[in-house]
Formats: sequence, structure tokens, C-alpha cells
Amino acid sequence: MLSSILMNYYLSAGRTWLANLLTLCRSYELIVPCAWVLSRRMGAAGVWLSFTLAEALSWAALAAALALYRRARTELSGLLLLDRRFEESGRAIAFSVHSRKRGLDLLDSLDDSLGIAMIAAAASSVDCKTTFGVNNLTIIL
Repeated sequence: MLSSILMNYYLSAGRTWLANLLTLCRSYELIVPCAWVLSRRMGAAGVWLSFTLAEALSWAALAAALALYRRARTELSGLLLLDRRFEESGRAIAFSVHSRKRGLDLLDSLDDSLGIAMIAAAASSVDCKTTFGVNNLTIIL
């Protein structure tokens, strides 16, 4: 189940190659060889065990891919490959805003009492996304 959550996260974050890696490993590349080997040794129980083994091997492949990718892109960190440069430099403000509106409609309707209009005018980039029902506003100064 966690692999499915990560696949959807990587797709929404624009890292489709990681989502594809997990999908291919779990669904095709690893499950068939695992099922074939384990069914010969353990029968039907081996086929069911192959799903768990393929999942574990998929996580190992993901860990290796993430390690290689983070070595090339040192600004990214963690399992989610988050870019922390803006937060560490103090140039970014990221927060969630409660509203029934989504995306750019949210940005247009924000109350100026938050000071968003003043900050957005000085910003080099303003991004508003709705992910899993949460409105996220990121402002890069």
C-alpha cells in the first residue's frame, strides 16, 4: 500500500520515472521471477509469498535509485526528494490555507489581512496547488 502512495506522490511531483520504476518492479519485473522461483520450491504458498518479496525488492530498487539520484542532485533530500534550498536560505514561505476554493481561484480570493497581496507583489514566484484537498501556497522571494 505504501508503494501505491509513493507512486501517486511521485506522479504528482513530476518524478514519473520513479513512479514507473515502482510500478514496473512491483507489477512485472519482479513478481513473475519471484512467483516462478518460489512456486517451484513452495507450491501455491510460494506464489502468495512472491507478492511480499517483490514488494521488498521494489523498495530496494527504489532505495538504490534514490541514492543515485540524490548523489547527482545534492539539493534534494529524503524519500520524497524535497528541495530545501529556498527554505534554508529564508527565501521561501510555504503554508496551507483553509478555503473551499482551489488553485488559482484561491490565490485571487485570499484576504489581504493575511498580507499575501503585499508579499506576492515582492515575490519572484507564487505557486498555489491543491493536493489531497489541502491548499498549499508557496511564495519564493
